[in-house]
Amino acid sequence: MRLSGGARASIFADRKSDRRLYEIATLAVLREKLRSRDISVEGSRTFSPFADQLMPKAAFEEKKAANALNLGVPGDFDLYITDLLAEVNGWTGFSDRFTQMRTLDAARNRSTILAAVLADATNFGAKRMAEASANVSEKQIGWARQFHVRPETYKAEQTAVTDAHSVHPHASLWGAGVSAAEPALVLSQRRIDFVTRQPPAQYHRP
Repeated sequence: MRLSGGARASIFADRKSDRRLYEIATLAVLREKLRSRDISVEGSRTFSPFADQLMPKAAFEEKKAANALNLGVPGDFDLYITDLLAEVNGWTGFSDRFTQMRTLDAARNRSTILAAVLADATNFGAKRMAEASANVSEKQIGWARQFHVRPETYKAEQTAVTDAHSVHPHASLWGAGVSAAEPALVLSQRRIDFVTRQPPAQYHRP
């Protein structure tokens, strides 16, 4: 496991290693690696190897050839989550809501913002998301997560998506949603808190 430059600087601030800080930093990295499944634990249900949860390749190919995967879409239908997210962004412009924390400007590179959002949603982490992305580096994703992707910008992003829903023709079939507005807001807040890894307000200690 590799510690970040900031962690190493803190550990060796006095030109000698601080063992306590080293152990804390190592455990923090281990936690992130476990969450992203870069590290697995044999015999664990929560942190088992990711491949153990997948269908064996031979069985997958057999079912695919027989069109028996039961995916609900045609067998020759290809869709990537990155393309879907980019398409939704084209409809709603939600990536512009992830403003820079100091200037409040929208990000110049929307692909970086989308990659950072996916890194949060999938627990991939910046490194693995960069490896799975085209023309987006780990450093760029880390920068976006540090300066653009924050609890308040997630809320603004969700507002943009909701606004797009409200003007869609299908919205007229469901009415204004007044009777369900309050529960929906509660559920939305919990979702935002989960994505941003912040505990709900009612769980904060005074």
